[in-house]
Order: sequence, then structure tokens, then C-alpha cells
Amino acid sequence: MSIKNTIFSKGDNWWKPYIDYSYHQLGPYVFDEGLHNSKMAEPGYLDNLQKAVVLSCDLLEENSLTVETYKKVHAVATEHFNGWITASSSYRGVFRGSKLVSCFPPASSFGSSKREREMKQEELKNSSHFKTQFEEMDKVVGVRYPLFKSSEEIHRCVDFLISEFNEKIEGCSEPNEKLKLIANIFQQLEWLHPFLDGQGRTDLVLLGTLLAKHGFNPAVLKEPYISTWTNLEQWTSQLIEGIERWSASEDHVKIPECARNSLNVPEGQKEDSQLNEIELDNFYDNLDWSDDDDYFDF
Repeated sequence: MSIKNTIFSKGDNWWKPYIDYSYHQLGPYVFDEGLHNSKMAEPGYLDNLQKAVVLSCDLLEENSLTVETYKKVHAVATEHFNGWITASSSYRGVFRGSKLVSCFPPASSFGSSKREREMKQEELKNSSHFKTQFEEMDKVVGVRYPLFKSSEEIHRCVDFLISEFNEKIEGCSEPNEKLKLIANIFQQLEWLHPFLDGQGRTDLVLLGTLLAKHGFNPAVLKEPYISTWTNLEQWTSQLIEGIERWSASEDHVKIPECARNSLNVPEGQKEDSQLNEIELDNFYDNLDWSDDDDYFDF
């Protein structure tokens, strides 16, 4: 099955691996309408998220991950930004420069008391995995992480991480090791935070595509960014649970109206679970993106 068919096999519920599990009850437009905790509406979120997912599937179906692919996915996922620092097109699909972006989650993620937060944060900073990864990055960029001087230094660092990932996964045949490599590149990019904004959604799009490309299902994560403050083993364990959660989902999925029309499926005749791979291929290959051709121009 193709990457795209795997990711969209849940029909209308394709979005669940890319939006926080705790917000699922609020529906797919939770961020568009500002129904989540921050209350900041972000019209266009879901539409551009879907475009970014489709683009990543198309670019990675027969090719390895590259820095340029990573940037293109970010540019599409953040195309609707309006009023934030990345509202200008010059920031979309472009790595940040010397501006520091914390690679740690909000303090509230570490515990209730100040002492507990300080202890957990210090534990992460002193972990062997954290130190090893950033010592490697330091060697590549020539400066102490995260004091990058330019976007070019971040580009070299991302290129190093992606090249290392490609080399290792291409020579790997063991599923468990492949999964660990995917978990590792996601964690590394989250820590590095090469984009000023839209980092998390871009990495989640990449995560789902890499999982499908290498024989896994997408993952529905209870805490999408838990990798930021846990070690690789704990994060991989959470990822496995997310994959199992996606597989065990018994959501009733109706065929989207545009899919039903293109497949000539009479109302009530066929459920999504009965759509075969050829039908899905025909549907997604014939989607009309003519109004959005410019999102491929970089």
C-alpha cells in the first residue's frame, strides 16, 4: 500500500495523528476555531495541514528525506499564518538564524512544584542521550548548541541529522530498529527546533509519513511532543502505543463527499473499509489541487 493510502485509510479521521489526542473530542477544526487551551483561532490550519501531508507523501513515496523536502512541508503547513513572526513568506520554509528557541516544553510540563520542574529539567539536560546528540551537532556547526550564528549553520546541522538517518535506515531490515531511528530523528528535530514557528506540526507530518513509508501505521499520540522531555527509550515506547492506538481505532468513517463522487459510490452502498487500494489510488491521484499550484513553487 502506498504511503498516501496508509495515512488516509481512516477517511475523514486522517487528521487524528496530527492533532493532540486531548483535543480530539473538539473535532478536526479545533485549531482553526481556537477551541483549544490557547483560544487563538488559526483559520486554515486543517486545510494546510492536509496539503502538507499530501505533499510529504508525494515527495517521500520514492525518495529519501532531504532538507529541501523538510522545508517545503513546513512552508505548506504554515501557509495560512497571519500576524505571527512567520506571517511573512520569507520565514516560511526557512530556518531560523541566531534567534534562540527553547528546545524544552513549557515549565508546567515538568510538574506542579517549582522544585519538581527544576529537577526534571536538570535530569533531561544531564541525560547521556541529550548530551550525545548535541555534542554531535556541535561538531557539525562549530558552535555550542543552541548558539547558532545563522540559518546556514542550522541547515548544516539538519542536513547532518537527515543524512545520518537516511544512511542508517536504508541499511536496516529490523522493524524495531527502524522504528527507533524514526523516533530518534523526530526527537532530534524537535530538540533542534530549526523553524521559528510551526515546528511541531511539521515534525508530526514528517513522523506520520516516515512511519507509513517504512511499513508502520501512523501514530495517535496522547502527548505529541513528549519526546522533548523524555529519553529515546521512553519516547519510542510512547510512539509504539500511539501506533497501536491508531490500529485499534474503531471510529466509524464515512467516505468524504468528494471521494464518494469521484468513485461513483451510491449513498450507503460502501463503507471506507471496503475501498480497495486501486480505488483509493484513483481518488487521491485525481484530487484537484489546481487552485493551489503555487505551494509547489520554492
